[in-house]
Amino acid sequence: MRILLVLCSIAVGFLLFEFGLRVIEPASDAQILNDVMTPSGPYLSLIPASSGVMLGRKVTVNALGYRGVPRPEQKPVGVRRLEFFGDSHTFSMGADDDATYPNVVEKVLNAGTQRYEALNFGVPGQDLRQLLTHARNHAFRFDPDVIVLTFHQGDILESPDGPPAPSAGPGDARIGTLYRVKRDLVKYSFVARLVVPYGAEFAQRLFGWSPGVTVAEENEIRNAGPRWRKLQQDVLAFKRDADARNVKTVLVLFPSMQPFDRHPAAAEYRELKAWFDAHGIPALNLLPSFMGRDASALAASILDKHPNEQAYQIAGQAVAGFLGELLAPDGGASATTH
Repeated sequence: MRILLVLCSIAVGFLLFEFGLRVIEPASDAQILNDVMTPSGPYLSLIPASSGVMLGRKVTVNALGYRGVPRPEQKPVGVRRLEFFGDSHTFSMGADDDATYPNVVEKVLNAGTQRYEALNFGVPGQDLRQLLTHARNHAFRFDPDVIVLTFHQGDILESPDGPPAPSAGPGDARIGTLYRVKRDLVKYSFVARLVVPYGAEFAQRLFGWSPGVTVAEENEIRNAGPRWRKLQQDVLAFKRDADARNVKTVLVLFPSMQPFDRHPAAAEYRELKAWFDAHGIPALNLLPSFMGRDASALAASILDKHPNEQAYQIAGQAVAGFLGELLAPDGGASATTH
């Protein structure tokens, strides 16, 4: 009987905690995503002229299908146009319309004499394959000078359509099972959304064990797994198309808001930066820009590790400095040292 009472108390406590988290978590009601089918594969896109609330912040998609002020396809004379493609970190989930990281880049660069426009084509949920498809379909019609591909951990193996693909490293079955369990837990339980990230951090600190898609992705890169080899070809093909139009291609590596001094994606980002730099695509790793800061103070909410407005400000300033150096008359040579 006593055991039953204890179990009932635990269950009631769990339900009350779950209810409390659902009350305090910022509201999200935006219906802005749409599946698009193309000859090169499906990808997530934004619904033109849609709006809503994500993590308590207003988000608006313009009539042309991207976040921010709509711009004419032909850029004005004397303006340098920057286009940003990526997932929710490019879209800037966790910030309102005026505080997205592409907006910050535009504001910082426009403090100088040269005029810039930043177009935010980020779509929550896109992986690297979808990002490249989206960029091929939309980037060049808006007459860009620079295309910024923003990568976030998971964008090689993690897909909104299912679990990560198998990697070439050991323990793939275990990692895939853990990923599926975590995905289902955080989908249905707010308590799990709170506990899982801290549980993973605890396991890393206590046992040196980092379960999850980031480990599988790091193995995929280091072992030249099939998904990464195909994406390498796609990236280089996109770069050739951009080069033919005299458009620069740039990579930005954007970390999740987890403890930066022991960030799970640190090794993966070093590997990716080295590969992109070696293949003529200047790459900026944003992780050093966040070092020494409190990750929890930069998260969009207690349950969500997306950046908040302060974090996007940090990222935008770093990217603006990188692009400003890259686009200077003698830029490019030193830009890859970041």
